[in-house]
Amino acid sequence: MIVEIVSWATLVILCFLNFTIRRAVWTQKLVCPLLTIYLFFLLIESDGTEKESVAVLWAKSSIGTAAIYYVLVMFNEAWVVNVAIFIPCIAISLYRTAMSIEIFEMDFHWLVLIGLFQLFTYTSIAYKTERLSKMSFLGRESSEKSFTRWL
Repeated sequence: MIVEIVSWATLVILCFLNFTIRRAVWTQKLVCPLLTIYLFFLLIESDGTEKESVAVLWAKSSIGTAAIYYVLVMFNEAWVVNVAIFIPCIAISLYRTAMSIEIFEMDFHWLVLIGLFQLFTYTSIAYKTERLSKMSFLGRESSEKSFTRWL
């Protein structure tokens, strides 16, 4: 029930953003953070009330992480905003995963390292894609860079 409510609310907000982007260009910076929050909720955090097997948690985390990176690359407009949204999402996700498989006490340092690695990877991809897209928009990207970027 909660998944349907969140899905409909996200659809309404995205439709609203679709109409407002034509009048207020700054609203396009909200698309990627909104989709990031939605994907975290839908793919990683949904149905997390009961204990799940490690295989299910791993599969949901893998698919969710891939989807979040895809959204980042396709809709990145403001990398700082995206990273600010990603930090609490990944922290909550790692905490709930650790509680689900009951390893919080013994492997807390590994969870911190995993979180820092994901944060570093997400931040570097966000910064690099925004920088390259702005360089290509301004025409400052060489033909060699633009060719290798799309390989």
